[in-house]
Amino acid sequence: MRLADALFNWLQIRVVMDLRKNDRSASDTEAFFQQILREDHKIDQLQVQIEEGRYLVTYTIDNEQHEMTFDREAVDVLLTAIQNEPKYAD
Repeated sequence: MRLADALFNWLQIRVVMDLRKNDRSASDTEAFFQQILREDHKIDQLQVQIEEGRYLVTYTIDNEQHEMTFDREAVDVLLTAIQNEPKYAD
């Protein structure tokens, strides 16, 4: 999986997990993507900041800091879909 895709997927589920604290599936999925980022891409120290209209993800690889931005609306699509599905509402 490409780094940008792995970060995007991790960020989407992280947003869900942050707002749905008791959602075990979200927590497990977030851990899965963190493992991919650590093992496949050697990422450490993931941090997220919300800025106007986007998410800024900062991370380190081999002690070198990097950042990537993602459109907030695109990232929030998963959360919106979950919130709009009655069987997942709680």
